[in-house]
Amino acid sequence: MLPKKNRLTANDFKRVGGAGPIRMFKGVYCVVKEFVGARVGPRFGVVISKKVDKRASERNRIRRIVYDFFRDNIAKFGGNDYYCILYPSVANKTKEQLLGDIRQML
Repeated sequence: MLPKKNRLTANDFKRVGGAGPIRMFKGVYCVVKEFVGARVGPRFGVVISKKVDKRASERNRIRRIVYDFFRDNIAKFGGNDYYCILYPSVANKTKEQLLGDIRQML
C-alpha cells in the first residue's frame, strides 16, 4: 500500500475532479489523469465503480494491484496528482494484463 502522504483523500478527489487535467493517458482498462499537485511529491488515487464487480473484496484487490504499481514506480512520477479510473472491462483480466496496460500508457 502507498504511504498516506502519497494518497489522495476524499476531499482531494473532489478538488481534482473540478480542475482540468494537465495530461491524460488512456489505456484499454483504465485512464490516468494528471493534475497540478499542491504538495511536494506525487499523490495517487484509484476509482473503481460497482460496475466492475459488485463484491467489495474484488474491487479492493484490483485497487491494491494498481496502488502497488504506483508505489513500486513512484520515482518515475513528478510532484503532481494522479487520478486512475478503471473501466468495467478490467473485471476479468489478470494482474499481468492490467499492469501491462498501465506500463504501456505511462
